[in-house]
Amino acid sequence: MAMFANNDLGGMTVYGITLLQTVWGILSAIVLFRILSRHFEVEKAFHYTLLFALCSLFLFYSTVVIRDIVICFLYLCAFDVVDQKFSLTGLMKLGVIMILAWGIRLYSGIFATAFIGYYLYVRCRTGNLKLITTFLFAVLLIVVAGAILSSSLVEQTTAELEGYEELSAERSAGGMVSKLQSLPFGISYFAIVCFTMVRPLPPFAIYSGVQTFSHIVMSSMCLIAGFFWFVVFYSLCCQLFLKKYIFKIPFEQVVMLLVCLVFMLANASHPDIRRMLPVFPILFIQFAEICEAEKVTLFDSKISKCLMAFYVVMAFGMLAIM
Repeated sequence: MAMFANNDLGGMTVYGITLLQTVWGILSAIVLFRILSRHFEVEKAFHYTLLFALCSLFLFYSTVVIRDIVICFLYLCAFDVVDQKFSLTGLMKLGVIMILAWGIRLYSGIFATAFIGYYLYVRCRTGNLKLITTFLFAVLLIVVAGAILSSSLVEQTTAELEGYEELSAERSAGGMVSKLQSLPFGISYFAIVCFTMVRPLPPFAIYSGVQTFSHIVMSSMCLIAGFFWFVVFYSLCCQLFLKKYIFKIPFEQVVMLLVCLVFMLANASHPDIRRMLPVFPILFIQFAEICEAEKVTLFDSKISKCLMAFYVVMAFGMLAIM
């Protein structure tokens, strides 16, 4: 596309590159809608897709030229495959997706093998093979997470991470991240994941230093996404463990949630919510399915309302203190 623009359109600009980047966000929404259409009525799937596309960080990272949204699109394609019946064609698609993700970011491609393992696991989880496949899949998850956390991969991405400027609110939260990283091994990863789902913190600090209308728009997108995902994530956690939906949903969904958890923990070594973004649609779909089972609309449950009220009080409380 750059060659075409340089030869025939008078040159490739940052705006042109940004438009190409936005394509991946649009394609992600299309794939998400296709997945949701298999679980809900078409009209409801459309509303859920629109809500996620506009209120999650998918919108923000579709407007900046970084590769995270491309990884998100590839992971959505992988989930689209494993969400359907097993086929050799699907297995081949997962192989291609893994190679493409590997070429964009090394550890993202390595973890994509977990989708292949899950796909085979669901296919083979019958009869006498049940215990064997469960054990092999658990080993695969441990190996993949260990590979991502290995020093060589961390060192490879450290220079890249240092090259990006984080949002002002995330920079101000660095002291808390350092304290969480000092916790005992294992506990620190869970603590960082939980803390990451609350950011930006303080919420309104995201507006510090804004100078242009574009800055205001981008900061507002991050604030909305932070509020949205805080409610979705912690509502899902409460539904799964306090209301014990972890024992009511199909075992295959539990395994997929475990895959998502391992992915987020593996990315907690460099806490940044955009590193965890590829599995957010999977968690959102599970949240929507539980709401459907409870026969309540999204964010209309008592848990969600309490979380929304808590977030608003926390945000304005911190603003008053500041």
